[in-house]
Amino acid sequence: MVTLSGMFDSATKGRFDEIDFIKGLAVISVILLHTIPPYILLKIFAPFHIWHAVPVFMVIAGINSALSSLKEEEFVLLKEYSPKKIKKSFTRILIPFTVVWLVEVLALVITGKATYAKVITSYFLGGIGPGSYFTPIYVQHLIFFPVILLIVIKCDKINPYLTLALFCVLALMAEFACVVFNVPESLYRLLYVRYFFATVLGAYLVRHNFKFNQIAVMALLSVIYIGITSYVEYSPGIIYPAWGFQHAPAYFFTIFVVILLWKVFPYITYIGTLLTKIGKASYHIFLIQMVYFWTFSQFVRNIFSNNCIFLFVNLFACLAIGYLFFCLQQRGVEIVSRIGVNQGC
Repeated sequence: MVTLSGMFDSATKGRFDEIDFIKGLAVISVILLHTIPPYILLKIFAPFHIWHAVPVFMVIAGINSALSSLKEEEFVLLKEYSPKKIKKSFTRILIPFTVVWLVEVLALVITGKATYAKVITSYFLGGIGPGSYFTPIYVQHLIFFPVILLIVIKCDKINPYLTLALFCVLALMAEFACVVFNVPESLYRLLYVRYFFATVLGAYLVRHNFKFNQIAVMALLSVIYIGITSYVEYSPGIIYPAWGFQHAPAYFFTIFVVILLWKVFPYITYIGTLLTKIGKASYHIFLIQMVYFWTFSQFVRNIFSNNCIFLFVNLFACLAIGYLFFCLQQRGVEIVSRIGVNQGC
């Protein structure tokens, strides 16, 4: 029988508000990252908080995927690749992405920048705009994570800590392979290599949780790594030299942040509820901010020279439009579902 850790052992709870709360904070952080200049981000020590937005999303991806796969009595790899599950997982990600991509194609046509090559490749490159690498990486996550989870379960029978050691080594080996084969950054940014250890940590959290003293020590080592790569600008030779600290050695701090936010959530009332609602629409908001910062952000900047007003307008526009996009899709799904039921009758 598949077992879950104490954080996730509730058999009756279908959805964890804590996850949506963390996703809400993460997507707000993404908007802040694309608004605030990098030199200011370094001054406010963003590598230790809001710059972890995407790594946090990937830890949550590992948590959600593990919860989905381990809710059965027994984990069966072939079931994870059943046509029904594949269709459900991929349509959930690709339908909203395709809508946003079509809007971007329309913008390319209007501005006269559209070419057949650019239109076609942009779909497989995750669209256009900041964060466009996220959807291709998440698609790879859907493909590879069941195999990763199977290895996690098999290794647990020998020694749970072997899971982390094995995958940390694999992550570093994959990084080193990218260095040796001189993988261009334009390709590296799209690879699951950079984040898959974060999803492993999410799976481990679902299976075993972390003892506080253990994760605190590992998080401290991550803090040292983050500080060196962000402020000294030193990158170990075995790790791909781009993307700052966002590599496997940093993700013990990321999982520490996730656990900390999880424990804080019960003590937050109104703000927690608001962030939970934002978190449910986080993927749609993420897609909208891609389009917004690619098309409208500079126009807005020309109107509002004040940094605080510019930041507020960016937050409001991305959150409001993204949440509306989420609600419209939910409504569309309900209508299609009702039509299908009526036709079945």
